[in-house]
Amino acid sequence: MAEHQPLLTAGGNGVVRNHRLSVGTVVMERRRTITFWPLLTVAFFLVSGGIYGNEALFESGPPAYVLLLLIIAPLVYSLPLALMTGELGCLMPEEGGITLWIQEACGPLLGAYNAYFLWLGFVVDAAVYPVLAAEYVSDALPDHVAMKGSTALIGSLSTAIVLLITCFKLMGTNVLVSLTSVILILSFIPTVIYVLWGVTVMEPKAWISADYPEGNVAWSVMLAWVLWLYSGFLSVGSLAAEVVEPEKNIPRVSLVMIPFVIIFNVWPLATAISQDSDLTHYSAGYLALLAGDLAGQWLEVMFVMGANLCLIGVYIGSTMSAERWAAQFTVQHTDFAEWTEFSTSPTVKWMADDSRTGVPRLFLLITAALCVILVWLPYDFLIEMTMLLVSFASLFFFYTYVRLKIRFPEHDGFSVPGGVSVACLLAFLPFACTAANIYFSVTDDTELFGIRYIKVLSTAGALIIGLVIHLVKFVWFSKPTRPVPSIYPIKEPPIDTLGLNRSTSGGAALSVTTSSSTNPDQTLSCVDSTISPTDHISMAQISNPNGSLPRAHHAFSDQLLGHTTV
Repeated sequence: MAEHQPLLTAGGNGVVRNHRLSVGTVVMERRRTITFWPLLTVAFFLVSGGIYGNEALFESGPPAYVLLLLIIAPLVYSLPLALMTGELGCLMPEEGGITLWIQEACGPLLGAYNAYFLWLGFVVDAAVYPVLAAEYVSDALPDHVAMKGSTALIGSLSTAIVLLITCFKLMGTNVLVSLTSVILILSFIPTVIYVLWGVTVMEPKAWISADYPEGNVAWSVMLAWVLWLYSGFLSVGSLAAEVVEPEKNIPRVSLVMIPFVIIFNVWPLATAISQDSDLTHYSAGYLALLAGDLAGQWLEVMFVMGANLCLIGVYIGSTMSAERWAAQFTVQHTDFAEWTEFSTSPTVKWMADDSRTGVPRLFLLITAALCVILVWLPYDFLIEMTMLLVSFASLFFFYTYVRLKIRFPEHDGFSVPGGVSVACLLAFLPFACTAANIYFSVTDDTELFGIRYIKVLSTAGALIIGLVIHLVKFVWFSKPTRPVPSIYPIKEPPIDTLGLNRSTSGGAALSVTTSSSTNPDQTLSCVDSTISPTDHISMAQISNPNGSLPRAHHAFSDQLLGHTTV
């Protein structure tokens, strides 16, 4: 097994040195282009996937509990996540995000195991949205429809949504993807109309007086659902490498988004419970009926259309994430690229082709196949399983943040002040939420298909399968971890200059400047301040980890010996 080489080391004077930026590696330097307002817009869609389906929270407990938890969770869970990911994104500003950070802190085996759980979590999460969309369609059907609300109808509608979106993706039609932001904006219009109109019926007493008919609070469902709503903050900080002045803009966006998501999630539910305090009426899709009662059938129709637009748009984004996690993990840890490159089978070539779909079709089909199976399960069970699976990755993440903070207390870019003690406190708050979610999930004995503790059994099965796969892979089929966990190789533009520039401190900077017709501002560079001006540097030493630089460029293997340009 190849020895794991850390990406970061602490050099002289406490400077963090990233080995991806040293001789032997050529990387694409990203331009920081995301300013405050674009970052705020992206964060809005990452965190606020819409309110559709959230009314089912009232099935889990009294309205006062639900509304209070929706207010507290962003402060103790979401805000720390945003700050921690923002700091790690500046420390290691490379594609791969949380998987790269955990691999650096925990090693390749646990890093791979973490990626496995994240992928499972994304797949299960993606299956939630077609089910919720089908629930809205089912509730909108006339009462005389015999199959209204049945598992067969909801499962069939959900399967149809998955297959339809998959067909569009396979054809390379990216219109839905490119219009996702527009779809989500349009889907929020019914919500805005509903909450503004709902001011006329707001009744604060109903938030406290409504009784929960089931007696015992379903903490496992309630906590998992609320954390699921706010888990998008984990992705905001991952954009730090592309954000202008991340040390300023990430905290600003977080401070703006926290009150916004609280209002966005609490206000519609407060309006709903003011309209109808009978909690037995609530399930996914009931908000559309309440909107119709409030303003007329036209708003009910808008709600159903908005729900489907929103949930389909979020499904597209979730499946894209799942497909890319699977592709990145596979390419990083296996010889997938080599296997498919030398295969003569047309089917294998078709499966491996990513020219139209963005990722190899194989991963798109795997994700779709799993979603087709999962959409037949209840949506609350899927949400609980999503957060239970992601919880394991979250525990790795909290440990990673503290460990890297200890190793590298000072670095460029955004850094949470206060040192290690504040880092521990910051990690403890979401850790406590995650630990509580795990506890309530594993102690919940709710039956599904006549099986008690099915969440525990399902999670244990996933743990065992993942452990066996990774142990077999690392023991018998060990492959050095690729430095950049990306399935997208750097496109090789023509080399304009290759230079070794001496510095006054006695070191030198080696650079390869290129031109690109698609983006003339991009530069491939390889910098190491420890190079001696008399070192022998060859193009063989300057190799892209993904192998995108052709062998022909190794002809530039002459000594640079003080030349500034070759």
